[in-house]
Amino acid sequence: MNATLKHLIYRQILDDLGSRTCARLSLEDRYKMQRLLAKTMTQESVIFAAKELPLYFSRLYRVNGYAERSFSTFLAVSHSGVRFVTRESVEDELTTTSHLKYNDIIEVKAVNEKVTLDTPDRKIVLHTVKAASIKKLIDVYMKAAEKQEKYVKALGDYVAPNQDHLSFKKGTIIKVYNKKDIEVGMLWGTNGDYRGKFPITLVKDYERVQGENFKVTAEKNLTNKKGGTTSESEPYSMMEFAMRYYSLPEISEAGKLTTLRKNLSVNDDESMWNYINSLVVFGREPLSGSLINFNNKSLSRQAADINKAIMKFMGDLKRDRQETNNELIAMVLRNGIENLDMRDEIYCQLAKQTTNNKSENSESCGRGWKLLMLCTAYFDCSELLRPFLNKFFHSASASSNEFSSAASACELNLSRSFKYGGRKQLPSENELFMFMQGKNSKHQIVELPGGIQKLCKVQTSTTAYDLVKDICQEMGLYSEQEHEEYGVYVFFQEQKLLVPMQDTDYVFDTFAQIEKENLAFTVAFRKVIWYHTMRFANNLFTEVIYNQIVPDVYNGNIIHFKGNRTSHIRDQQTQNEIALLAALQHRISNKHISPTEEDILSLIPPLISNLLTSMQWLHIVDDHFRLIKHFTVSNARTKYLELISAWVYFGSSFFYIQNCEHPAVDGDGILAINKNGVHILSRYTRDTLLSFSYSEIISTRHLRTDSGRLFVDLKTGNLMVQRVTRLETPRGKEISNMIARYVRCISLDNNKEKD
Repeated sequence: MNATLKHLIYRQILDDLGSRTCARLSLEDRYKMQRLLAKTMTQESVIFAAKELPLYFSRLYRVNGYAERSFSTFLAVSHSGVRFVTRESVEDELTTTSHLKYNDIIEVKAVNEKVTLDTPDRKIVLHTVKAASIKKLIDVYMKAAEKQEKYVKALGDYVAPNQDHLSFKKGTIIKVYNKKDIEVGMLWGTNGDYRGKFPITLVKDYERVQGENFKVTAEKNLTNKKGGTTSESEPYSMMEFAMRYYSLPEISEAGKLTTLRKNLSVNDDESMWNYINSLVVFGREPLSGSLINFNNKSLSRQAADINKAIMKFMGDLKRDRQETNNELIAMVLRNGIENLDMRDEIYCQLAKQTTNNKSENSESCGRGWKLLMLCTAYFDCSELLRPFLNKFFHSASASSNEFSSAASACELNLSRSFKYGGRKQLPSENELFMFMQGKNSKHQIVELPGGIQKLCKVQTSTTAYDLVKDICQEMGLYSEQEHEEYGVYVFFQEQKLLVPMQDTDYVFDTFAQIEKENLAFTVAFRKVIWYHTMRFANNLFTEVIYNQIVPDVYNGNIIHFKGNRTSHIRDQQTQNEIALLAALQHRISNKHISPTEEDILSLIPPLISNLLTSMQWLHIVDDHFRLIKHFTVSNARTKYLELISAWVYFGSSFFYIQNCEHPAVDGDGILAINKNGVHILSRYTRDTLLSFSYSEIISTRHLRTDSGRLFVDLKTGNLMVQRVTRLETPRGKEISNMIARYVRCISLDNNKEKD
């Protein structure tokens, strides 16, 4: 799939999720996709998730005759099978009543305006003006599903005792189907136009029969000179994959390799096995075409070009005069990133060249494993190849050879590519230089609130979430629910700009992009949302949270005058709490003596410092300090957080808003986002001017005008009445992401309550 088509599909999915009018999406489907979008913005992962939905990529046909219904019946045809769906009215969701996989359909016939689906259990006759179109589309999908079909070979003759059974001769190849209510010990299948059930004891799995035709009497093991030993008698070996999906001569119907023998001019099974073996072990000559049977000359030529690039990089083929390591790596990675069809081929070629590697170049096998480590970080493989590739890596990692650690890294990288979609930015020159030196990781300083620095190990496939998880675990936070409340940011020093990284962003991709622009930056870690009850896990946790909160206290963002009490009483309450916080803060600074008048200037928020003189503040703070000066620094931090956690705007993230287009707000203000909703505060008094609960928020959108001004639109209301409040701020993306995180947490909690 090319990049343009992929982007168009991705945008269509987002539009359908936002429109609420797409009939192919149920409420449950929307919820699943919204959960995904809250975690990731990777186009591949969003498209993959949409493909897993039952109806989204279906073509719907109105049909009659499936059942006597008083409401509409549709046939939904997609890559995952044929579904019968209904709905009583236009306002209702489509409901799936039954589902047929393509391997459960024996044949499709279309005559005039009638289509017949022949299955092991019954024939389904449907009336529709689109009969021919339905047959044509189902035939395409059935052809694609042929690789998953199951066959058995008859071990002897069988005469059917009645018409429900299938008769056959010894050696007959029978196609097996799933049939409901089949007796134990029986199978159901077809042989040409004949069909019926038969005893399982009279047949043998056809794929095993094929394998036995290749085996020699002695058990064969492929020994990897440098990459480990793989027993090809075990399931999911690369030999098995080659026998199924490589470009081999055709096998006769009876399972005998007569055509293959004729083409190879050999007459014994050992030679057959050796031929297949040659396709999965190191080769000194470049391939003339693809290993996998594409039935496409263009893809075959492309595969041959990739093979030459791989062999040149490994040092097994002479390079053109100007070709560099970086260019050869980029050529392989681009083909895997941009062309889904090439991914399995690349992995098969690399597995071949690193198996039983007998190259005269001592670096050949090591370079092959390096390329595998890069490829697994950039793209996944098909579900068809996945168990075989995992087995290849697992076998190599379990061995005691020098590349076992590389194989383990490949396993980890591939699992992350399946989860996050793989890296998108080609590796930077610095990363490739490091990689060629045998270093597939670096240590990155991550700055925590308060100037605390943590040295984190960043590998080729490390994501932002992996960084978050590592730091959270040091803070005593081990659950995924806790990890989701934190995030990492890139701080651009010259621009004074803090940009959030998505959980699914690959760290090295971010570094590569920044390196192109030659910008100075640091990586920062912060608590992003404050939804679940806070627990004081360990001293590092308390220190990090304290350091993040203190600036908002001093800036006056968290200060909120409570209730309807008179201003005098509420001021006294606020003054007392602020003074106690100041005393605790003084102790946290490891001070054992009372604060001075000069200290007061850095302890009392300027927003309320004018309520009293500096001497008055000093006396109140000193009174509190005498009571808590025996506290340890750790105890003082805990007490500080316990006290302030009761404040209304504790746990809020604050953003300066240059302008707000709402009658309740006069110009600029402070935007506060917390678990209770979105609030706009007065910049000067911190009074709450406007609030929206999450149940009122429909959507957010960030945009840039032609003049370069940045805004975020907040759409609120209900189905009947809606309003857009436009906020001018350069941090619109961060605001939208934060709101989405809170909405997701609330949705998860609501669903838990329903369960």
